[in-house]
Amino acid sequence: MLTVIAALVGYKMVEVVERGEERDTQITYITEKALRIEFPKTGTVVILRVKGKGIEAHTLNLRDKTYTDISSMASTFGTAYLALFVRCDNGGRKCEVDRSVLKPTDEYRTINGHRARKVIYYLRNLKGLLATMGQAMPDSVEGWLVKDWKALYRAEMVRLNFLNEFTKRTLNSPESRAILTDLTPFLKGILKKYGAPIVTFTPFGGSLTKVTRVSVKRLEIPSEKFRVPEGFRRQ
Repeated sequence: MLTVIAALVGYKMVEVVERGEERDTQITYITEKALRIEFPKTGTVVILRVKGKGIEAHTLNLRDKTYTDISSMASTFGTAYLALFVRCDNGGRKCEVDRSVLKPTDEYRTINGHRARKVIYYLRNLKGLLATMGQAMPDSVEGWLVKDWKALYRAEMVRLNFLNEFTKRTLNSPESRAILTDLTPFLKGILKKYGAPIVTFTPFGGSLTKVTRVSVKRLEIPSEKFRVPEGFRRQ
């Protein structure tokens, strides 16, 4: 009997993560309906996907073949995503996209053969949301954006579409939907004008984390990549 495995068209992105002397690889599978992030060094996986009118979110431990359902925590993720780019006043009663959170500079350099422009991402809105918990966070993140890596640009566009749908379902309110209606075109406009991030530098806790995108490939991704594998035990 022939088994047909459904597949989703998307992108596979490989990133190198460096923290001091430590070096790790992170692999992300991106589609319009699902996102999978693999951390090979620790054997852990995060899976987010939209399903019907809802969402599913799981973490996997590939070493002991266990999984955790984190779907109930998805609203926290959605809130943090909005808080990166949204400013609220009057006790949160009035919120709007903060178009000043990204500041392009006139500094350029060549990274892995691509002409990159330095930008600064300000984290003030997220820090404000987290209050005392956000005090340890940096005030800003340094990014380098490229316009001439088309596969990276398209992958980031697909990621934005997914994040829009995922967040829309986790924060199912008219206010959140109104903000997303404004936020997603704003972020796509940033991508079109300045490009996609090839490198980011994030200071935290006295150390600096550097993330470099080294590979992006368009491919068909088996739908099983976005599900809990058979035989995994729930934690």
